[in-house]
Amino acid sequence: MLWISVIILCSSRFNDNIFFVAFLFSFLIFLISSDLAEEIFGIYYYRRFDIDATIHAHISIAISLGFLFLRFIKSNKRNVRLNLVRNIDTLSDDNKELYIRCLRRVSKYMFLATFAILFVDTVYKAYYISIHGYISYYTTYCSFLPTIIVKIGEFAPDTFCVFL
Repeated sequence: MLWISVIILCSSRFNDNIFFVAFLFSFLIFLISSDLAEEIFGIYYYRRFDIDATIHAHISIAISLGFLFLRFIKSNKRNVRLNLVRNIDTLSDDNKELYIRCLRRVSKYMFLATFAILFVDTVYKAYYISIHGYISYYTTYCSFLPTIIVKIGEFAPDTFCVFL
């Protein structure tokens, strides 16, 4: 019921709350859907956990949704909106041009850096597969780069979109 009430509240300003609605639907699909299908449709899914762990998970999910609901109510009262990009219309023409040039330059360098990391990691994966084979890749592969660097390299498609 809490999930439904938050969705109904989000529908009042749907354009402003589209990302929150998308998060709530992913919350439903990944955390609540199996229990919901079991309760409504009588479809039983095999569980590896005992009833105490399941009850604890339900309480944790309810607490999470409750705090999401409270934060949504608080942000709607204050009319707080998250502005990720400055309002470019308030800048003068010279500043607007400078701002756009700086944004292009930063996004270009971010793309080049993340693409280089992704390229190096992909070449190393291809080398590993050619030496050890696919089965070994899926069972024992470990990148020579630190995990945080590999994850930064995985941002390359996103930084490419910003660059464009």
